[in-house]
Amino acid sequence: LLKLAYDLIAGITVGLTIIPQSLAFAGIAGLAPQYGLYCGVICCFVYVLMGSAKDITLGPSAITSLLTAAFATSFSPKLPNGDTDPTMAIMLTLTTGLIHIFMGVFKL
Repeated sequence: LLKLAYDLIAGITVGLTIIPQSLAFAGIAGLAPQYGLYCGVICCFVYVLMGSAKDITLGPSAITSLLTAAFATSFSPKLPNGDTDPTMAIMLTLTTGLIHIFMGVFKL
């Protein structure tokens, strides 16, 4: 209970820094900004439920944004506003998650 205040400050700090970072990485991936926010928020909630390491960063990163952009732009049409259709990025994320679950279940 003594460290609750420190944990709250750390949580607020991470929450405030992930907002502009997620928006920028969504732009790098060629997606609308809200998809970066979804990624930043959902990663944190999933990690709270399933994670075990306390010293790790979560959420979108530059290299995954670039790889997602390369994949999504090669298979997805552009939307009228200039963004990439997020369908292929969502499928890539789902497939990656399923592979990670498979590897975790079979201890690979």
